[in-house]
Amino acid sequence: MTARGAIAFLAGSEHRVELLSALAQPHRPSELEAASAASRATVQRSLSGFTERGWVSKQDRCYRLTVAGELVLAAYRDAEEVIGTVAEAGPELAHLGGVDLPAEALVEATVVTADERAPHAAMEFYIDAVRNADTEAFGGMTPVVSGLFDDAHQELVARVPSELVVDADTLATARERTPEALAAAAELEELTVYVHPEPVTFGLGVCDDRAFLGAYDDAGRMRACIAGDGPLLEWARETFAGYRERAEPAALG
Repeated sequence: MTARGAIAFLAGSEHRVELLSALAQPHRPSELEAASAASRATVQRSLSGFTERGWVSKQDRCYRLTVAGELVLAAYRDAEEVIGTVAEAGPELAHLGGVDLPAEALVEATVVTADERAPHAAMEFYIDAVRNADTEAFGGMTPVVSGLFDDAHQELVARVPSELVVDADTLATARERTPEALAAAAELEELTVYVHPEPVTFGLGVCDDRAFLGAYDDAGRMRACIAGDGPLLEWARETFAGYRERAEPAALG
């Protein structure tokens, strides 16, 4: 049995995932028929296929998930969620540049995208989250000047130790366009800004229990914001640490 064959079998009927899920508790075939919209023949074929693959076992005329079945079902559901998220937000996620994002980071993540009806939805979501963040430290990266020292970030970095990584071009643009904001940032004792030797192509915000990944278009507008904990937070911590390690402290004055 190949992985592709197993996936094809499970996806080959609209009822198989439902039936496999139901077998988290012991069921007789007749009980499965009554609890689902599947026909008797479909239930029987599905149970035969599940048993053959080791996903369910039979005892006392009842079928129930095995550990293998639990793992397959969980992986399939995760894959459905990730693929569904990408299918819905794919055009905006395409703006993520230079990001080696693992698929599991999208599981149970919140994805907010901008569109014609709500062009600022992603940025507004992120700003609101930052303003209300309950964290003892903050790490951030941004590829755009507008995200450097806006009001939301200033409120956060004024109260908790914060590190911000930008590239040289972004910092130079900030010096030219927003010197007052840069001077104000230099006065914040809790904030340290670092310059990365290579371009920063995406936004990142790392709090104690939540991370935010921002996708920007060529005009510097946030097109998508991915927020979550778990795998996304772990990836964000490792990614930020890598960029921070390669960066040098910046002189803002």
